[in-house]
Amino acid sequence: MRSRRILLRVELSLVLLTIGASAVSQTSSWEHLSVPSGSGVNALAINSDGQIFVGNYNHGAYRSTDNGITWVKISDLYISQSFGFTPSGNVFLSGNDYSGNKLKNYTYRSNDGGTTWNQVAGGLQDREVRSFLLLPNGGFLAATDKGVYSSVDSGSTWVQSRLEGFYVYSLQLNAGGQIFAGTDSGIYRSVDAGENWNQVGLAEKSIGWIAMNRSNGHLFVTVWGGGVYRSTDNGVNWLMVSAGLPTISARGIAVDKNGNVFFGTYGTGIYYSTDGGDSW
Repeated sequence: MRSRRILLRVELSLVLLTIGASAVSQTSSWEHLSVPSGSGVNALAINSDGQIFVGNYNHGAYRSTDNGITWVKISDLYISQSFGFTPSGNVFLSGNDYSGNKLKNYTYRSNDGGTTWNQVAGGLQDREVRSFLLLPNGGFLAATDKGVYSSVDSGSTWVQSRLEGFYVYSLQLNAGGQIFAGTDSGIYRSVDAGENWNQVGLAEKSIGWIAMNRSNGHLFVTVWGGGVYRSTDNGVNWLMVSAGLPTISARGIAVDKNGNVFFGTYGTGIYYSTDGGDSW
């Protein structure tokens, strides 16, 4: 039986979840994979070649080409926040490092899979990038502490696009090309590749992560301070679906191909729902 591997950031280690085609309760298994430093995983991504990229709190960033069995250190960045990839194979790494006695934001780009890095100077200076999003038209978006930035040249240069003044934590693209942004003032949606944005709910909430069920378009978002909300109508209405979850901030949320939802926490493990978040 063919399996799918989904990686989630949780607690102080990297956890690998193997999910089969049947129900989670019957087929899911867990394998603990410690990254070389043994410290907390803060950023996690997989490129189109299946290579795993992991960033730690204070021990740099690592890459694995064998499903996490072995790791190669690729950066000494103090705190890794996010990774991004372009179709041509470029890798982006954003995070924090010390300059003198001050912690500053940096974004780096690698043209060789992470072997060497150059600082991105074209518009993302001093920005904290929390996530990257590749668009169908080849454009590239970055969610930052000062709104959304965009690039049309595979990330060589960046310009502030929209949502200025908002802290944007996450970006998600649906099958129709609409983009959803999780911000410190709720959820915003763009129908024109990020040129314009409209508030679509949870305006009083600070949104962390966004996940989508690709089979039906249902959206799931996490709220800083605790809670999961679901929208079944493309963000028009939102329902809290946190029954059975601890009241703590999430460290990630994901939906697998069977519609199972996974909620990762810091300190209390991973929770999953097989009914779209109605129970956990």
